[in-house]
Amino acid sequence: MEERHRILYPNETNNDILQAKNLTKCFRRATGQSLLAVDHLCFGISKGQCFGLLGINGAVRRIIFFKKLNFKSFSF
Repeated sequence: MEERHRILYPNETNNDILQAKNLTKCFRRATGQSLLAVDHLCFGISKGQCFGLLGINGAVRRIIFFKKLNFKSFSF
């Protein structure tokens, strides 16, 4: 919750080189129902910071990096 607040309400000491604000991703199931996979994700990465996303599978992490953040390639 603190990170979300820090990103959404920045101050002059914020020195992030990359920020994600309110990322959301829904998948449509074969039944037609939607599945919310990412719900308003907010984070920032400061210069020199080592960063990683943890989760139970790689699909959502790949969506965040490739689609939402416009990364072209990276290694796992």
